[in-house]
Amino acid sequence: RSELGDIYLPAHCYFFIGDTSGLYAVPLCFGVPVVGVNRVPLADLPLGNKDLFIVKKYRCAETKKNLTFREIVEIGADQWFNGNIYADNGIEVIENTSAEIADVVLEMRLRLEGEWVPSEGDDELQDQFWEIFPPGHRVEGNPARIGAQFLRQNVELLN
Repeated sequence: RSELGDIYLPAHCYFFIGDTSGLYAVPLCFGVPVVGVNRVPLADLPLGNKDLFIVKKYRCAETKKNLTFREIVEIGADQWFNGNIYADNGIEVIENTSAEIADVVLEMRLRLEGEWVPSEGDDELQDQFWEIFPPGHRVEGNPARIGAQFLRQNVELLN
């Protein structure tokens, strides 16, 4: 670990895997593709046109039912940066599984190597995700993509 290494490695790697910590901004500045995992809040997303991400799931602490992306946006939880706010509102934030992370990392590698083959319906799922955010929302026009396998396995979150 060094100050030089903390900047050099994220600026020169093939692609960067990280969460919402500040370090993910370094590869963004240098045009290095980012795989964002465990993204929270929902509206804090990578910004590049080659970036991929998956988000944490939000679950009602009382019922143990996952909130849909639309429910998250409607209550404003997509923009809560303070973890205490989730607890105060009875929401648990669930970490991505190692399988979810592996899927989105593989998708990035395949995309960068020109070997990605989308499944039928992937573009429609992407559109459904982005349509959840109202016009003028801070994510409007974001060119990043949410992981295809993550959406396929969590279609119920798009309702």
